[in-house]
Amino acid sequence: DGDGWEQIYDCDDTKIAVYPGAVEDCDGIDNDCNGTVDDLVIAFYPDNDGDGYGDLTQIAEEACPDEVGNLPPGNWVANNVDCDDTNAGANPYAEEICDGVDNDCDGETDEDLAVRPQYPDLDGDGFGDESQPGNIILASCPGNNRTPLGGDCDDNNALIHPLITTDAWIVSALAGEFEYSEASRSPDFVADGIDQDCDGGDLCYADNDGDGYGRIPESDRDYYGDNDLICANASAPTSPRGGDCDDYDLNANPDAAEVAGDGLDQDCDGVEVCFVDEDGDGYGDAERTIKDDDLDCSNVNVTATTTADNTDCDDERFDVNPAAEETCDGVDNDCDGELDEVVTPADIPNLRIYYVDADGDGYGDAAQSVEPRPLTVMTKNPAYSRARTRSATSSTTTATTRSTSRSLLSTSPTGCRTTTQMATAMPPILR
Repeated sequence: DGDGWEQIYDCDDTKIAVYPGAVEDCDGIDNDCNGTVDDLVIAFYPDNDGDGYGDLTQIAEEACPDEVGNLPPGNWVANNVDCDDTNAGANPYAEEICDGVDNDCDGETDEDLAVRPQYPDLDGDGFGDESQPGNIILASCPGNNRTPLGGDCDDNNALIHPLITTDAWIVSALAGEFEYSEASRSPDFVADGIDQDCDGGDLCYADNDGDGYGRIPESDRDYYGDNDLICANASAPTSPRGGDCDDYDLNANPDAAEVAGDGLDQDCDGVEVCFVDEDGDGYGDAERTIKDDDLDCSNVNVTATTTADNTDCDDERFDVNPAAEETCDGVDNDCDGELDEVVTPADIPNLRIYYVDADGDGYGDAAQSVEPRPLTVMTKNPAYSRARTRSATSSTTTATTRSTSRSLLSTSPTGCRTTTQMATAMPPILR
């Protein structure tokens, strides 16, 4: 086969990959000529409890390293030293504890354990009563209705005992999460006037702003331990009531009055009270409010359009609000409490002085001027000229002109046109 080995040494001189020292492969051939086929095959055993150790009572499944995926479903490991493959706490490297099980798979049960006090545990919560010395015994393992953990302040109630910590896990049969406070056991134990963890006090809500409501906890560590059972300490402010959404604001708690449209949730209900903006002009009705599902009062939905403003005097008209322009329509357009109020000269730029033009020749009488204001009569009646003047011709003409001026001034409306409207209404000769 040309592999460099004579037939006397080559165990298969027809295959170039078979000779002494060749790399063994999982192919059903003795590639390295050592007398063993597929040296790389590994024996795998089921690991039903997932502790990394295989069941010593089971028959192995053999497979090459690249064929592990072809094994039957389940966990498989390359050892068989687990004496109890249904208990993850039992394997050759487990710690022996008092539980009636051969934890370390050495063939003995509960061996080589230190002798310690064993307390009576009447309620079976894993903690015993230390107040009765006559009932305490010394033993490696507690036996029935006993425990090496003391500190139980009520041995007739399984819900009352010290917190379950690392030590409790090691020596007790208790199973569950580690406890950081009474709230770990149950949120109902907070501020209930009962010492469930036997530390002499109750677990209370932290009330940093002193408004009588404690902050909403984010975890079972977010409480204050009190040294009594009434949750009313001043040194570490506590409260028997929770629900405070801002525990650093005295004006925020479930009993606070909600201020509409200020962007703050004073009553801690998660929503804001906003003003209804029926006409959608951005200004709301002070008499109509609705709860919005956020705090910005800017929602447009099927229920209502909302706003934080409450200064609209007519919420059914889009053109009536504090930012609207006043017009002569008998309506308080700008919501200032006045109707069609007079426009003063300071409100309109480029006012001009007008002169009486009694004879209609386009030139006014310099001796007869009118106060500079946008009188409608000036823009319609040719008896006025804005710039051109002439001298009075006679006392009769002057008197007639003054009489005409007084009459026109007394009957003309004032303050009802904008600058643009005035210019449009002027006849050509006055523009």
